[in-house]
Amino acid sequence: MFDQFEHEERINKTMQAINLMYENIGDELSVEQLEQIQSRHQLLIDQAQFWLEHDNQDRFFYDLKDFGNWLLNYLGWEDEHFNDG
Repeated sequence: MFDQFEHEERINKTMQAINLMYENIGDELSVEQLEQIQSRHQLLIDQAQFWLEHDNQDRFFYDLKDFGNWLLNYLGWEDEHFNDG
């Protein structure tokens, strides 16, 4: 198991990767695609609130990483490094 510091590090690194993807989204996406991303992101926020209220960082990290991988695939970007960790 991971200690509190390791959990926070993994969560922070995954959030940084997701933020980097958001920063690099170009103008080529349609409104519908952006709405799909927004919808999945809102689901992540809802899940995060639930899991963090129940002090379940493992599950929060799982959902965060799942969203990051989904976004990576949805954008059509290939990066195996994101799957490490």
